Amino acid sequence: MSRFLDVDATFISLQKDPKPDGRVLLAQTDIIDLTADLTDFHETAALISCLDLVITVDTSVAHLAAMHM
Repeated sequence: MSRFLDVDATFISLQKDPKPDGRVLLAQTDIIDLTADLTDFHETAALISCLDLVITVDTSVAHLAAMHM
């Protein structure tokens, strides 16, 4: 995973309530976690519209990204 995070990019987490291993990753990297401010899909969609790329396994986030990219 570290090689992936070594690219010249800013990573933004869209994952609400990550599992313990996800929280460890957020704590040990420069990934920006704004999910505490995301209360619904409208806010998530607004954040996605500011991103260049979304990588996800979550179909709801993929659908939002497809509508806003």
